[in-house]
Amino acid sequence: MLIRLSIKNYALIEESEILFDSGFSVITGETGAGKSILLGALSLLLGARADRSVLRDPSKKCCVEGIFNGNEKLGIFLSSHDLEISEQIVLRREVAADGKSRSFINDSLVTLQVLKELSTRLIHLNLQKENIRFLSPEFQIEALDAFAQNEFQRTNYLQAFQKWKLIEIELKRTKNELTNRTKEKEFNQFRLEELEMASLHNENELVELEAEFKRLDQSAEIIRFLNDLENSIQGDVSNQLYALNQQGSRFKESGKDFSELSVRLNGIFLEVKDLAEDASRMLANFEVDPKRQEAVEQRLSQLYKLLKKYHVETLADLQSERDRLMVDLEEDGQLELKIGSLEKELKSAFIELEKAAQELTNSRISIQDEFERKIKGLFPLVHLPHALIKVKIDRLSDFSDHFSGRDQVSFWFNANPGMELQPLDQIASGGELSRITLVIKSLISEKEEMLTLVFDEVDAGISGEAAIKVGELLKKLSGFGQVIAITHLPQIAAQANNHFQVEKHVVENRTITTIQKVSGENRVNALVSLLGGEETGGSLKKYAEELLSKFKN
Repeated sequence: MLIRLSIKNYALIEESEILFDSGFSVITGETGAGKSILLGALSLLLGARADRSVLRDPSKKCCVEGIFNGNEKLGIFLSSHDLEISEQIVLRREVAADGKSRSFINDSLVTLQVLKELSTRLIHLNLQKENIRFLSPEFQIEALDAFAQNEFQRTNYLQAFQKWKLIEIELKRTKNELTNRTKEKEFNQFRLEELEMASLHNENELVELEAEFKRLDQSAEIIRFLNDLENSIQGDVSNQLYALNQQGSRFKESGKDFSELSVRLNGIFLEVKDLAEDASRMLANFEVDPKRQEAVEQRLSQLYKLLKKYHVETLADLQSERDRLMVDLEEDGQLELKIGSLEKELKSAFIELEKAAQELTNSRISIQDEFERKIKGLFPLVHLPHALIKVKIDRLSDFSDHFSGRDQVSFWFNANPGMELQPLDQIASGGELSRITLVIKSLISEKEEMLTLVFDEVDAGISGEAAIKVGELLKKLSGFGQVIAITHLPQIAAQANNHFQVEKHVVENRTITTIQKVSGENRVNALVSLLGGEETGGSLKKYAEELLSKFKN
């Protein structure tokens, strides 16, 4: 329940504070006095767009604050957002001179989204434009669901739809990925086979082959060199060194220098002798194999071509490319398995979705007759004694991505007996639509916890007995929660528990709007103003007093 509304520096309101009570309250005032300004301030408090245009004094900030009674559910909301829990909840919206706004809950700075989320749990604004929006299928299905109290089925359906949709998206993505990969699959398979046939087991093979090829390519020169080495050593060189070694050995005792020279000469002789034997051995073991040379040359050519083809520099790089292709082809198989698994999941999720959608539909069908019957029972209260309403639930061709499930709900109406029912948006007048909206709001309020309802000129287009009936229904509705109505009709205003008067004044060449609670003689005068007169006595005053007496307010 809204306890207090404080407004500072908003439009024509310099500063105003309104204390609200429970039950049914009305706000009245002449056209242009500022009733719409009050609604604007409330809308600002509930998260409407803000800018500098709302500032009465552009040099000062605007502040709108509302104090509400809390409850356990609201306490859970506050706790979930790390906000102070208290018996009263204070919402505040400030607009600075630069047009930037800030939002507060219990004096804690919050985002505008959090303010909106909480405010929708505290107060509902039923503005004139909402009557038009009520003609949309979305609003009509919301009204039916509110009466059906099928939040559980709605949530189940939405969760089932989201699950099904996510699997469908993933399946489509996986299929596209496989399709794209399939285009390259044959090419990748060929490349893999080519690399596997190349037997790339030794990453050092290329270096080894290049060394072997160089050796084989120089075989003739190597043989010639070994022959020359052997012949040279075993001929004159060997004989000369032998003779010199023999002569030098005779002078070993002739001094240290001669001894060392003899030792060195003997070492050279032995080294040359070993060199001759190694040359002979290498020559005996050296084979010239033209076939091997050709094989090495072909292998090198194969490896060089692969390195060039795959734009790499080493056999290790070729091995990595082979392994990558192998993994890619294995993943193709895994994608096929994944698609099969996703198709099974999608089928299962679709069955769950159909079941959830049907349960949601059943929840609506089960209360359809009761909904129509109760609305019909309330129509006389708003001076629509012969009106009929029919709820049509049609099946959509596909599942929706919101709470409507697979249903399209439409309200069909006729106010006159014997006439054919037609869609509400094609037949209802403005006044009828206002009263239908009030009736449905009243009906829903019996099903769900209502806090504060604000109606903006729900009496538009009606008068006389119809106005009295609308007032009675508003009074009845206030038994389920606080009701505040802006009205131009004395028949409605007289039925309220509390009456607030909006007036516009000029003070020191400045126009200001004030909002005051009226009672006693002032309330009688307010009703007289609604009746179109300014007299303080006479028939209009008498009629106003009779209205208050009739409704005991």
